[in-house]
Amino acid sequence: MSDARVQVSRSYFLQGVPKQAHSSIAKQIQHIWKAKGYRIYGTSHLDTANPQVFADTTDGFLMALSTEGNGQLNIGATSPCVWPNGTPPPQH
Repeated sequence: MSDARVQVSRSYFLQGVPKQAHSSIAKQIQHIWKAKGYRIYGTSHLDTANPQVFADTTDGFLMALSTEGNGQLNIGATSPCVWPNGTPPPQH
């Protein structure tokens, strides 16, 4: 049975970014996320036009930079499960 918590995800295509810049952008994202204290738990193809970088934060957010099937970079984040009103509903 669900406990009524929700998870929110948001992602964006980085339109207009030339494929030859994908590798550089992925490496910059990896560097920035590391500098912010995020844990990088996966990378692949960083030296290609199809890089992927996966990270999480200390408060449970998941973040990713990936190359989609259409060849565009996509950046996104997913929240941890949270209560819609910030706290669990009252017990009866």
